[in-house]
Amino acid sequence: MAAADPARGAPTLVERWFAADFARLHPRLQELHRRDAVFAGPVEVRVAQGAGRWLGERMRQRLGLPPPGPGHVLEVRVGHDDERMLWERRFDGQAGFASRFVPVGRFPEGWWREISGAALELHLGVHLDADGGWHWRTRRVRWHGLPFPRWLLPRVVAHKRWERGAYDFAVSVQVPGLGEVVGYSGRLVEVAAAT
Repeated sequence: MAAADPARGAPTLVERWFAADFARLHPRLQELHRRDAVFAGPVEVRVAQGAGRWLGERMRQRLGLPPPGPGHVLEVRVGHDDERMLWERRFDGQAGFASRFVPVGRFPEGWWREISGAALELHLGVHLDADGGWHWRTRRVRWHGLPFPRWLLPRVVAHKRWERGAYDFAVSVQVPGLGEVVGYSGRLVEVAAAT
């Protein structure tokens, strides 16, 4: 179990899940998961061309992503409690989408349940980079409680890392036979403590 800092209180949910491996995260990612905060910055949204375009557009709309292209602004409100992480995303000041992340087991064999809305649930393992970055690895996908067949399984390829003074991230939804159908990426900076 990660050691508690007496000035901060008990270890957070993420610290407990990673245990000693929490120290492998970049110090700024550690800080991100020790308190609530709001981040904002420019993002680019991508939608597939060709055969994957129809599916990518449907997924983009379902996720509340803005139209494809650069120049969008993303605000992410990150919250934690003893049972889950909450990520609320807003694009261009409009309604966005939220995800609840609930831990299962412990790192490295454990995983997180990402629940977005009533329909979608992802089971995501975690891989840590040598530079302290965090990569999600899709294990299972459920839609309305039903598992996707393995051969149809969409993969979420996502990372977060601290690079050149900003929170650098990328999210890509890839479908067998089509490649990336939708994705978004950007660089965010902290703008406020969450209230």
